[in-house]
Amino acid sequence: MGSARSKRKQIRDAHVPLLALDHAAPWLGPDSGPRMVTYVPVDEVSRARLTQLQEPAPLTG
Repeated sequence: MGSARSKRKQIRDAHVPLLALDHAAPWLGPDSGPRMVTYVPVDEVSRARLTQLQEPAPLTG
């Protein structure tokens, strides 16, 4: 795998407050081409907010 540079991203979502994530996108081979994109929460608050996003939305109606 190629080297990866990590960047800190802040993402706003309509369902949870601000998420703080580390973003990396290393090449999957020695040359440019496919990449593997990852987002990792930088703290427990962002981790909990990501967990909230996985929960099913309440049914209305």
